[in-house]
Amino acid sequence: METGVILSIISYAILAVIGYFLKRSIERIDELEHRSMKNEVTVSVLENDHKNKYDHMIEKFDSLTKSIDTLSIKIETLNRELKNN
Repeated sequence: METGVILSIISYAILAVIGYFLKRSIERIDELEHRSMKNEVTVSVLENDHKNKYDHMIEKFDSLTKSIDTLSIKIETLNRELKNN
């Protein structure tokens, strides 16, 4: 065999190995990108859910505060009536 043929075979073998690992790396990067997008959507959904629950809790706390205030006023009124009788 000639030296040029041997060098060509070695070059093709090296290119094949580099190509294999490059393809494998690109596939992994694509998979990571897909997972990243999926996680980003999941985090977005969780953030919205948390925000909605937080807003709902604030409304409930406001409602409870108003109810407590109303009950306090009624209790004070009842105490005054009991003292007067």
